[in-house]
Amino acid sequence: MNILVSDASRFGIKGSKKESELSLLNLYLITNGEKPNSTSQAVLVSELNLTKAQAVAKSPVVLEHVNSKKTGNKKTSIWRIDPALSRTTRIVQWIECNDINDDYYVSETQELKNEVTNTFWGNTLQKGLTTCLILGVNPYNYRSIMLPIQTNENKPAVETTACKLAFWKQIIKDGGPSNITISTAENPNENLDRKIEEVGDGFIDEYGYIIEELPITSTTAKLITKQKDSFTVRYKGERRHCIQEKARGKIPFAFNLKHPLLRVKVPTGYKYILYRNLSDNRGLFECLLVNNPSLFQEELKSIDENTIKNGLTLQNIIGKNGVINAHPNLVEEINKLDIEILTLNSTWEPINFSEFPKEITNIIPDDILDKPLYNFKYNYSIRTFGLHHFSRYLQHPLDKKHLPVREAPEHYYWMKWCLNNDITFIKHD
Repeated sequence: MNILVSDASRFGIKGSKKESELSLLNLYLITNGEKPNSTSQAVLVSELNLTKAQAVAKSPVVLEHVNSKKTGNKKTSIWRIDPALSRTTRIVQWIECNDINDDYYVSETQELKNEVTNTFWGNTLQKGLTTCLILGVNPYNYRSIMLPIQTNENKPAVETTACKLAFWKQIIKDGGPSNITISTAENPNENLDRKIEEVGDGFIDEYGYIIEELPITSTTAKLITKQKDSFTVRYKGERRHCIQEKARGKIPFAFNLKHPLLRVKVPTGYKYILYRNLSDNRGLFECLLVNNPSLFQEELKSIDENTIKNGLTLQNIIGKNGVINAHPNLVEEINKLDIEILTLNSTWEPINFSEFPKEITNIIPDDILDKPLYNFKYNYSIRTFGLHHFSRYLQHPLDKKHLPVREAPEHYYWMKWCLNNDITFIKHD
């Protein structure tokens, strides 16, 4: 099979400016109407949404590539991978995309929206946003589920990702916070305000209810109260400590559920952190210190107080270009942590950062994974998967360039499909 690879600018879709490299976004395969497993010619499109892929499919270059000159056909069809269905079968499953409702995570988001709306904590906007703050996540993670489907070509059809779906389904399964009572400046609850003054933040009363003060962390959360920087809440459920990572924009820290979620066992329960660049991960650093307070004491003496106040990561210890694997003692400390990852089936399972995930070792030969050279995996990914970005999935989990396969399962199933088929990638300049 010959697959043409290019970005929309080279097809005349996005103006005259040509991108230096195709980004790794949603993956679509354009064919002449045949299913991906049956066709001999196709075009790989990596775009934000189906709307853009549809524009690419109309390009004369695409039409010429996928259709035989003998028949003179001008037909195209657009296909995407179905990650959920592919998890249940040995063969990668494809879905034909006829309209925006067939785009990535649209049907799953609609199903989740219905489930959330039917829960006691999701049946109003205020309760939904309050639930986010109780869980320690940015309130946008709730609002994004409720947004209508986008047909704007500059945005994904829905803001939902595989990790976000897994998170909310797990919260629904566990029952979420219940019997929520709040006190705000606009609508004070005298009993609740008096109680928190008496017992303090984080107190668990005789009925098992948690009383705490929650901060307003974003403009979205101001829909709860506009008068103060925080409000008081009483609820039944788990008190979570989610460690916020540094973020761009107006909010200095955020908990973005597009990344896989980890939980680390600590003496007081669990700390929840995001699985992203572990060398620049505030959550991992904090958990290491909680489990072993004597760590990094000498190194911390030479670090500026303001830097410490803003939150440290392992990069402050090993340097910006440092590699965790080059520090055996550090790897040993990480291995001592009791860490679990939230699976895409919304269950918790142990994870070992010293070895590649089984999903990758099942499809990629050891002689490829064991190569320490990034350039080797870079070139291998271009030849084998069409784009160099896939090399990040082949980096060791403790490498700062590593990308976890759970972040975008459709990318994993693309790699699996490519390895099971005889494909030649052609770059269109």
